[in-house]
Amino acid sequence: MTIEHLLRKVRSAATVGIGTMSTGEALFCALVLNRSDWLQEMGYTIAEALARIDDDAVAQISSVAKQWARERSATQHAERMATEEIAAASLLSSSDTDQTLYFSSKLVTYGSAPGYRKASLIFDIQRIGQDVSTRLYRVDISIRPEDAEGIIQHLLEVHRYAWTRPGRPLDATETEPQPFWIDNRI
Repeated sequence: MTIEHLLRKVRSAATVGIGTMSTGEALFCALVLNRSDWLQEMGYTIAEALARIDDDAVAQISSVAKQWARERSATQHAERMATEEIAAASLLSSSDTDQTLYFSSKLVTYGSAPGYRKASLIFDIQRIGQDVSTRLYRVDISIRPEDAEGIIQHLLEVHRYAWTRPGRPLDATETEPQPFWIDNRI
């Protein structure tokens, strides 16, 4: 039997089981798929299964198992990617296009290309609200040059107000010092 024929049998067994296969094919698939429960149901030990299948098939177990593992790895990777795409779509989707989605975020890193004004901020974000996943998503947000000044001004105003009002900012720790740039006029 060829490796491709044996792989087809293994794929079939992994999907629908070994019910309609010959005894030799079923034993081969049980060995490749590491299904001791199938061997037990058929009344075979590993040694008996190896003795029952033909020598050509025994010689191909390792090759077929390696090929099957590569296929499964590729399939699982594709399934993970599809799941992540669905999760990302559900994370960002809204039935109402005017609805604002709320996220908490943690800055991971930032970057830029020397000589260009576009800045990149990488965050781990998580949806805030009812019935939302607790999963973190990593997003890379590129800030357009024309938006930079407004963002900087807003952040400065928020922090200056929080530090200059009576007391400390509501979210500041007891030992957290006031940032040096609060009083500097930028």
